[in-house]
Amino acid sequence: ANPNPFHCALADFSETSLRLRAPDAAHPLPAMAENDEAIVVIDFGEPGSLYRIKGTVSRGDAEACVIKLARLFRGTTFQKFTTMDILEIKTGLLNYNVG
Repeated sequence: ANPNPFHCALADFSETSLRLRAPDAAHPLPAMAENDEAIVVIDFGEPGSLYRIKGTVSRGDAEACVIKLARLFRGTTFQKFTTMDILEIKTGLLNYNVG
């Protein structure tokens, strides 16, 4: 297990999973095995727009990995995703202005 944060790009987001990409070939993703637990933090840079998502790795290599969504951090604990949570994150992604 690698407890250290690693910056990467969110390549895809669906109701059941998300896909992460390494920033470039010089900075590969850390080794992750199938069913490893992972926490992904998505920060849109606005108040109330930080999402901590817990999931499990379904497949991965040095370039990309797919994580099945399990729970979203709310308040003080990780809780089950709701349809509104998914819609809120997708809306944030659609409205996010990169640089």
